[in-house]
Amino acid sequence: RQAQHWFGPVSAAVYLGPSDEAGATITAVEELLSRVRSGEQATTSSAEITVSFLFAAPNATGYDSRYPINALRNLALDQAATDYVFNVDVDFLPSSNTPIGLAAATSVLTAFRANQSQTIRSRLLAFVIPALTFQVGSKPK
Repeated sequence: RQAQHWFGPVSAAVYLGPSDEAGATITAVEELLSRVRSGEQATTSSAEITVSFLFAAPNATGYDSRYPINALRNLALDQAATDYVFNVDVDFLPSSNTPIGLAAATSVLTAFRANQSQTIRSRLLAFVIPALTFQVGSKPK
């Protein structure tokens, strides 16, 4: 569903635990990507969708095995095809004007960084996007 609300490249990471049916999951993801690329599965994104898989080691005890979400985020970031990323969890659906707002913000950021010293340009910067939930029919108080 996220790709239905997004207009740019997508980099996603899928976790496969030691007891998961890896082959079936990979096949399901490949079939979904095939439907998206053929236009059978509707999305607003005309860009490439990259999916990476993180396989859990059967007896893993390290940090990434306890907190696979961090490893998934890092894997998706490593595979991102753009200079800027909009990092979202699987349950986050951006509004229809989010890509427009982010494009404007990155234009401002690019211009700002071009006029700054190398020290400032090398710093990591982030935009904080508030996540709000609205119930249909609710009224502001």
